[in-house]
Amino acid sequence: MKKVINIFKYILNRNKSFLEYANRYLDNNDYSKDKKSRIKSKIKFLKTINVIVKFKDVNKKNIQKINDCMIDAGYTTVYIKSIIYTVSSFVKEAISEGYLLHNPIHGYKIKNGKESSKVNALSKETLKLIEQTKFDNYSVQYAADIIVFCSHTGLSFIDFLSLKYEQIETSENASWITGKRNKNNIEYIVPLDVIALQLIKKYFKLPRKLRFKKKSDEYLFPFIRRESYYQILQKIRKNLKIKEKITPHRGRHTFATNALRDGVSIESIKKILGHKPDSNITWLYAEVQKDKIKKEFFK
Repeated sequence: MKKVINIFKYILNRNKSFLEYANRYLDNNDYSKDKKSRIKSKIKFLKTINVIVKFKDVNKKNIQKINDCMIDAGYTTVYIKSIIYTVSSFVKEAISEGYLLHNPIHGYKIKNGKESSKVNALSKETLKLIEQTKFDNYSVQYAADIIVFCSHTGLSFIDFLSLKYEQIETSENASWITGKRNKNNIEYIVPLDVIALQLIKKYFKLPRKLRFKKKSDEYLFPFIRRESYYQILQKIRKNLKIKEKITPHRGRHTFATNALRDGVSIESIKKILGHKPDSNITWLYAEVQKDKIKKEFFK
């Protein structure tokens, strides 16, 4: 009976605006101001390319058309994925409310666009400033420590929050973390330097209840919501008068850039970061090093 009702509802609404629905849903949601702004800019982009406008336009053929148009226009893979994932999130909500019958993006393999030629690593000065500053507020200090940890391990924000004590392995003179990335399920092996080990010891001393997400799971670090975390990072940036953006992902770039500078092979960096064996992303760090050498020696 519910299926029949949903089909009838879809027929009635198929000519109504999908993008207006997306805007209304966003306005009625309690997302942060920054997140709403980011999503609204993507809805505006979808309106500009004019492929999916009404509910009846939401189909696999038009998803492919958006993908191809963005590739032809020279957009990066990251931005293409962000647009298609945004569409998918609204499609799921529309399905739950009976405006759509199925998700055409489910199982769709996004075609890659241009790879970014820019590696946004944190400057040495910025990382050192964050490492050396002691914050009075616990949440602010924790946010800063996450940046430092990611910059010394190459872990992503989600993989950092998912760390468990059982993932730490030690030998006579070394410690490392092993696991699988949440993003692609690829195994990674991360060596732990002195600073990373100090941060693990610091937070593992906290009461056990602060490191639980589920009754059966004990995590190395306390949980923090992504939105709250990025708001705190903005405060840190403002208080320390840092011009460049500070995010865990930039910390990840920082680790890879520094590792390459210190002589670690591309193959090892791929394994540490959990990149696919055929990924071209890691080679960007090598290109950055080449550019830096040219600037320093041929200026």
